[in-house]
Amino acid sequence: MCRPKHSNLDRGSKRIFGENSENAPKRIRAIVPPKVGLSVWQLIKNRIAVKKSLLKRGVAIENGELCDICGLEGDTEAHSIIRCNNSWRLWCSKMDREKVSWCIPSTFKLLLEEWPSLRVKSDPIWWESAPTLSWSIWRARNDSAFNQIEFSFEGVWDTHIMRIMWWIKAWWKECPFCTFDFSQHFEKVMVETITPKVRVVD
Repeated sequence: MCRPKHSNLDRGSKRIFGENSENAPKRIRAIVPPKVGLSVWQLIKNRIAVKKSLLKRGVAIENGELCDICGLEGDTEAHSIIRCNNSWRLWCSKMDREKVSWCIPSTFKLLLEEWPSLRVKSDPIWWESAPTLSWSIWRARNDSAFNQIEFSFEGVWDTHIMRIMWWIKAWWKECPFCTFDFSQHFEKVMVETITPKVRVVD
């Protein structure tokens, strides 16, 4: 699928990662599916359909504005994706693997602004993990809200890893790594050494 040369995700990633932040924004635009890129842009702009924004638009919600995952605080963009206890445990698992102590950022935009500097260990697919994990949390949150499926830490984590595998394999047809490599030896999956074609048109 071809994409416009200058999309909202392009402009948003440049503002977040900077013009000279290695090749991360280009590769993110190549690997991450368009709908996930749009979701990231909406999170940056606080435009996803959480309960707080729906109530402001006059949408009636039977169970109020409390988070569908924890039921303790209001359902806002920052709470659903990063500040809810269940979501935060997932981000802390990323930080634990990097051996980084991290304070909760107030917004998703601040999280992404910090993301490049949080890479301590040699994690070759660090750039993709933020949009992948945020998308996996958002999907699980919607399943909890609309399909009464309990939010599972292990389920969201495993799905997040598998999504990275699916996206990389779709982008890199000759990828030598199998499902076992991604699930059991995630830190050894090397991606930055290749230069496949980026799906962007002039």
